[in-house]
Amino acid sequence: PAGGVATAPKGFGRARDLPWKMFPARLVRDAKASVVPMHFSGQNGRLFHLVSGPMNLAERDGRVAKFVGRASLTLRTSLLIHEFGRLSGKSIDVRVGDVLGWDELEQVGDRKALLERLYRAVFDLAPADPRGRGQFLPQRMRNAA
Repeated sequence: PAGGVATAPKGFGRARDLPWKMFPARLVRDAKASVVPMHFSGQNGRLFHLVSGPMNLAERDGRVAKFVGRASLTLRTSLLIHEFGRLSGKSIDVRVGDVLGWDELEQVGDRKALLERLYRAVFDLAPADPRGRGQFLPQRMRNAA
């Protein structure tokens, strides 16, 4: 839903999902679909995050994009492929939530509210972190919790 890979801010710490795009909410509304929320636990290696931090900043700031250049995108993609290889043959913790029926989702106000409902349904499935669960949520949603 974010259109990218969750990345640790500034290259260190727990990965955070990028802001979700409105497309999933539009898709659910247009299809009048029920949704099965799923959370995939885990995190890519530190080198991936160190390279990705500037890339994510570049996506938000055109001035930084000029500095980062194409080499970082190639390196980031290569590291992502490396991460897939590193996980090959290993188990990944997946938590599956209860179905959110269309009849329930239809009652949610606008697409933005629907997107936040879907986001919460996914990240409420995340395992508790000893330092606090709020880190999985963007600041605007932590304040609302």
